[in-house]
Amino acid sequence: MNRDNRFFKSADEINERILDTLKSAKKELNILYNTHQKVSDLKSGFVYKKGLYLPYSSVEHRILFDGYEVQFLSLFIDFFSRMSKGGESIFKEFAIRTIAEMGLKDSQILFSSELNDNKKNKFKTIIMLADYAFLGLNHPGRVSEYKKLLKEQKHLLTQKQLPLFTEMSDCLDVKDGEKHKKLVKKIRRLIDSTRSDLYQKTQTPKVIRTESVEAFFSAFSHLIHGNIILLTELFSAKRPKNRNKLRVTWILLMAGINTLIHVNSFLEKKKIRLKIGNLFEQFEIVSKELANYWRQIERPK
Repeated sequence: MNRDNRFFKSADEINERILDTLKSAKKELNILYNTHQKVSDLKSGFVYKKGLYLPYSSVEHRILFDGYEVQFLSLFIDFFSRMSKGGESIFKEFAIRTIAEMGLKDSQILFSSELNDNKKNKFKTIIMLADYAFLGLNHPGRVSEYKKLLKEQKHLLTQKQLPLFTEMSDCLDVKDGEKHKKLVKKIRRLIDSTRSDLYQKTQTPKVIRTESVEAFFSAFSHLIHGNIILLTELFSAKRPKNRNKLRVTWILLMAGINTLIHVNSFLEKKKIRLKIGNLFEQFEIVSKELANYWRQIERPK
């Protein structure tokens, strides 16, 4: 086995361990948030909540909100698993942005020990309202979910933010497409500013260099907005061997370990311990090998 294959084999093994440990964490979160529901109940359109059977349609938004962390981790695990398989592809470098956003920023907010529940709940509220609002123009059922959630969570919004969501509620009632587009943009900007503000209040683990994370997001922003120099380099036949695989592997390692560190810390505060073993130590070894390997392939020939 040559050096390149040995390196990626070691990195893949670490990612597999991260994935397995996150799956264990998800099981613990399911129990903690009591998100289990009987399949027979769901098929009949009912859910069991706080000692009562309720129509699923009446509490769908509440189930998602109260178990948001579980659903978030479930989707992260699924995405992580799919991105770590299927071989090398240039287009994975575009898709990897989503898992980076989830693993390097949102997980750090949702499972942070530096943020109180109100701040986290406000973050979840704004994200869910934005999603319901975006879908609501063509899916009437989502309008109902939007209104219920807004009514229940509006106390978390500031006096400046609440009118924006109230205006969106009125817009969804009259189905004003042009106004809807403008309001969606405003709400998306609010998500970005809220995420940035909360992220800055959290602490990135020492094993991850914050400047490297910010450099990735900065470069990716230029890439997805059509920077021709970066796109030319991306598709160039002269691009260093394994650059694509290296970048995807690096993001998976960083996003995976960051998510695991924060989820593990969150669970430990609930007196729940995951079987981590020497995973964090092995990650540090592999990440240093990755950095050295990256520097070598980037050297001018």
